[in-house]
Amino acid sequence: MAHTHSFTLPTPFPRPFRARVAPPEGLRPSEWLSQGLELTPGMRVLDLGCGKVLSSIFLAKEFGVTVWAADYWIKPNENMERIEQAGLSASVSPLSVEAHALPFSERSFDAIVSFDAYHYFGTDDLYLGYISSFLKLGGRLGIVVPGTREELSVIPPPHVARYWVWDFCSFHSSSWWRRHWEKTALLEVETADTLTDGWKRWLEWNELCAQFGQQNLAHLAHREAEMLRVDDGRTFGFTRPIAKTGKRLIPCKRWATVSPPSFSQGGSPIRAISGSKILHVRFLAGRLHPFEPTLHRPH
Repeated sequence: MAHTHSFTLPTPFPRPFRARVAPPEGLRPSEWLSQGLELTPGMRVLDLGCGKVLSSIFLAKEFGVTVWAADYWIKPNENMERIEQAGLSASVSPLSVEAHALPFSERSFDAIVSFDAYHYFGTDDLYLGYISSFLKLGGRLGIVVPGTREELSVIPPPHVARYWVWDFCSFHSSSWWRRHWEKTALLEVETADTLTDGWKRWLEWNELCAQFGQQNLAHLAHREAEMLRVDDGRTFGFTRPIAKTGKRLIPCKRWATVSPPSFSQGGSPIRAISGSKILHVRFLAGRLHPFEPTLHRPH
């Protein structure tokens, strides 16, 4: 039986603001995750798949950490506007990268977090070896993802079959995530649990999307909200695994390090060529930080 956890938290941003920029889990699981990370001022944190940067703003504002807010789809200049509105331009740096081509040196971060994104790439058996290479000794990896209370024995569950879409196959239980990380022996899993009322937060998000979001997507939000009402907490929710690097760091042998050329101004792409592969990394001009980024790629 998966361990569950519930709590009630204040929401420091107004509801319309949350509707525009919050990920599905909103701010509650952001604080839920942070409870297990032992964040302190000055720590370096990578927020992977940060979306419209609300989670990064929350972490910098509440804990005084320095955040690299990385997302593939949202342009850095759009996120920079939100960061400046929050008064955190010195603490949060937006960048646009792909999760398998991160432009950082190994052992760069005290913590790596991800909200409603990691399940899109992190279910791969080999990805943990890559992402954990960016953690310092004693650093933590923590994620909050949509998942299931228990692993599904029948897919799709009959009571929600008419709502099922194929990418729901990336939803897993907290027990699954524990096994998925523990089998590598790369990290020590400290926590793997489920948010008791997570399905209600998920439902709330869909209701907000239907009311405040893009009108051409409102029918999808209505459909998913209907699925969650039918399910009524039986199947879906949010899952939180947190793991810590051990006493020794294991190098990731599957990834090479290539120094990039000089950074261009104006947010232009940076290209690093290896055979026929070209990687694009877009930074907001003038927003580079103390450590020298390097590009990592598979052989």
